[in-house]
Amino acid sequence: MAERITQLKAELDRRQREFLRLYRPSPQQAEIHRTHCSEIVIRGGKRSGKSVAAAAIFGSRVTGLPIFDSTGNQIPSRWPVASTNHPRIYWIIGWETDHIGQTIHRLLFEPGMGGQMRCIQDEVTGDWRMYNRADPKDAARYKDSRPTEPVIPKRMIVEDSWAWEDKRQNVFSTVRLVNGAVICAYPSSALHPKQGDAISGIWIDEDIRFPRHLKEWQDRLTDEEGWFLWSVWPHNQNDALVKLLDRAEAAQEDDNSQIRAFRLAMTENPYITEKGKKESLGRMESAEEIARRNYGDLMTDTYSMYTINIDNHYIQQKAVKSDSFSPTFAKLYELWKTSGRLPRTWTRYLAIDPSNTRTAVLSFVVPPNEEDKILYGNMAIVEWELVVKKFSAKMLAEELARKCSGEHYEAFIMDQQAGRQTAIGRDDTAFEAYEKEFRRVKLHARSSGHGFIPGCNVPSQRYRTVRDMLTIQTDSQCPALIVVEETCPETRKEFTTYKKKVLEQRDGEVILDQPANPRIHDCMAALEYGCTYLYPLMMQGSAYIDPSIGRSTGSRIYQKAVNLLRKFAEEKEDFVHLGPGALHDG
Repeated sequence: MAERITQLKAELDRRQREFLRLYRPSPQQAEIHRTHCSEIVIRGGKRSGKSVAAAAIFGSRVTGLPIFDSTGNQIPSRWPVASTNHPRIYWIIGWETDHIGQTIHRLLFEPGMGGQMRCIQDEVTGDWRMYNRADPKDAARYKDSRPTEPVIPKRMIVEDSWAWEDKRQNVFSTVRLVNGAVICAYPSSALHPKQGDAISGIWIDEDIRFPRHLKEWQDRLTDEEGWFLWSVWPHNQNDALVKLLDRAEAAQEDDNSQIRAFRLAMTENPYITEKGKKESLGRMESAEEIARRNYGDLMTDTYSMYTINIDNHYIQQKAVKSDSFSPTFAKLYELWKTSGRLPRTWTRYLAIDPSNTRTAVLSFVVPPNEEDKILYGNMAIVEWELVVKKFSAKMLAEELARKCSGEHYEAFIMDQQAGRQTAIGRDDTAFEAYEKEFRRVKLHARSSGHGFIPGCNVPSQRYRTVRDMLTIQTDSQCPALIVVEETCPETRKEFTTYKKKVLEQRDGEVILDQPANPRIHDCMAALEYGCTYLYPLMMQGSAYIDPSIGRSTGSRIYQKAVNLLRKFAEEKEDFVHLGPGALHDG
């Protein structure tokens, strides 16, 4: 009897140390566990907690063991759990077989996820809780801590049900649980995707070798109305991940969306000491590396429409290597940090990509070729962005009137194709509707008046122009296109997700020089219209207008001629350039 009581006490102690009983999501993880979407993408930097959160989700949905929030309340789950009457199959997909043995097996089946997750008895209550090395009190009691029991405890595994590819390396192919669940592990390197099974849930951890297999895997979820989970430190060449993130971005405002994407940061992980975070950041050599390794940002590569570097193309919120700036970039950084704006005497332009769903406006600033012994050369700076959803022409005009107050603009540029369209129930074009509202709020540009210069309607020319402007100039040691990071967060985000379209063919992939999903990249569209208008003027030396010239808009006859030419340009799907300076008194 005494021996039986001892066994029961030991079993109770083990259950109290089970990972899912002790796991409490951090603030940045909590929202992931509350979502009821059927598709979840968790991207993040190294040591950000993405794989821990994903393993907890997978373990909970497969075993039926609940997850608790930071206050100890159970987080509801809408997903059915396997039973002996309804066995369910779950897939885990890793990069290669060694990823299954070294990572997946460790996260799910080993104590403390291989030792990294430990628990300790609370000094006050005596109950087991997670050990936190970042807490000095816990750190002082490290010897009292123990690894947690696995995410999927041994008691829930059918004895002798393991099927091994390589048992010594922990590479398993299947394992069965006592509740009827079957977990299958597959490497993504198989030339042909696994088919045939009706799957209740899929977890992909990190990258996959053949992105084109993703749709086939997800099709396996249809019969069981299953769920899909992907935890990843983003790899640039993964077109399937980019498309998922695009879908999640497009559905962000949809309360009934089936997909959500989350981003975790290493510096927000409460289980890493401040010293550890600081040392980790110190090993990162650039803002681009910080964005990638800390935040899990997608960086540019051969699949990206544009190659952009954080250190070269952004006036950053916090300079990583300000002492290594060129004199020109150092001056720009100083101007922005000193006053939070660029000089009023520089020339400004607005580029607009209008839409009934999401409209993007970028304000470009063109400095003189040289000022105060600083050589700027040919340069346009995106000073700020305005991104709004479901805004009418009236609403946008009023918002821009507030934002542009006190500034003088040389020209307004708008998407030609959208500008010529008429809205349902209206007789006027978008150009006409916006011009009417701009006139009402007294939004005026010297070259375009209250109206708009149609943006270039040749996509290939727009792409080529932006790439030319991203090139570093030899004279100023700066690119011709620079973005203010602090005031252009959506533009920066879109640079990382603006990927080329990839066609899947029998003999591999064909990469096209066109965006995979332009509909959700409105900032990029506005950027292209602005750049394509400005770049020829910059080459001619006429993009910057000396403020001493004055702001005359010409006679009434001249203005009428301008409007007639603009109308002609719209109807002919082309336009006559009446560039900056054309209207000043001669």
